[in-house]
Order: sequence, then C-alpha cells, then structure tokens
Amino acid sequence: MAWAAVGHTAGFVLPCVTTNDDLDTQLRIALDFDGVLLDDEAKSQYADGGLPLFHHHETTNKDRPWKGGPLMPLLQKISNIQEIKKRSGR
Repeated sequence: MAWAAVGHTAGFVLPCVTTNDDLDTQLRIALDFDGVLLDDEAKSQYADGGLPLFHHHETTNKDRPWKGGPLMPLLQKISNIQEIKKRSGR
C-alpha cells in the first residue's frame, strides 16, 4: 500500500531559518534512503504481502548487506573524494 493511498506524504520539509556564512565551505547533500540510496526490495515485500511478508523478509535477510539503489554510485564517489581530501589535509 502506498503512503499516499492512506493520506500520508512520502516526505515533509519543515520550515527553518538559515543564515549565509561565507566562511562555511562545506557541501551538504541530502538524499532519500529507501529506493534511492538503497534498493527498495523490503518496500516491495510489504507491497506484495503486507507486514507479515515484510517482517519475514527482514528477519531472513538480517545479515545480508542491502543492495545499492540508483544513487549509491554517486554517494560512493562523493565519499571517495572526501577520503582523498582528508588524506591530503585539505
């Protein structure tokens, strides 16, 4: 069952106050987790068989690493850049 089908949004952005700091050179990236960074197979299990199938899938696969989603390669490349910068002392 999709969240929208029961009246819930997939996400919600809360209002916030921001300040511009010219000395802050950090790049911050926010990415959705389920189905974007990681595969959404657990979500598919829930859609196919509800909570019992989802729970069975999660307990059966608890020791197996999650498969990457479509943006995982991008996150891995960003992580590699961060490591290079850390090693170079920048």
